[in-house]
Amino acid sequence: MARTLLIGHSGVSWRSWLKENRGEADWLCLDPAEPSSHLPGRLALFSGDKPKLTRFYGSLDPQRAPHLIVGALASALPLAKEQLCVQLFPYRSTPLLRQTAILIAQIVQPDRILVAAGTPLGSGWPVTPVDTDIEPALPRDVQAAQRKAQWLSMIERSESHTVNLREIAIEGARLGSGRPMPIEERVRVG
Repeated sequence: MARTLLIGHSGVSWRSWLKENRGEADWLCLDPAEPSSHLPGRLALFSGDKPKLTRFYGSLDPQRAPHLIVGALASALPLAKEQLCVQLFPYRSTPLLRQTAILIAQIVQPDRILVAAGTPLGSGWPVTPVDTDIEPALPRDVQAAQRKAQWLSMIERSESHTVNLREIAIEGARLGSGRPMPIEERVRVG
């Protein structure tokens, strides 16, 4: 197995398949809602169980900012081993997610595409997708509880940091989603 693209819907889980079939391959999780990655709201490249690269996504909905998913893919591919499993976000047949998924498949250039049975893909893929039976996902309440426990664990282990805002780039901010600052406050902060 060189490169494998995993595509499923929200009712299935790749967890068992990855345990049984991944072997020494790296795992690139492009699903910000994946409860088993231990990094909720982030996209990550794993070598074994250790993250090589993480990228904050800030939402569980892949349709919210698909350009960040493609950006994470572009950052992760040069760091990944030749043997790589790329897990896509839960696929929905919307025009934006379909185009994003096909673009990801073209960039990854997989040797095979495995699709969870019941996922409506359509045509246009660089490799013919193969239907695969995988386990059903845990109930949504259980997945939400897993993510919440991961967030609480991360908060408990966190430390205070000082960040100079002049030295960072902000990615994924939704323009117009904040509250306007009054002119007096803008003058006061410089």
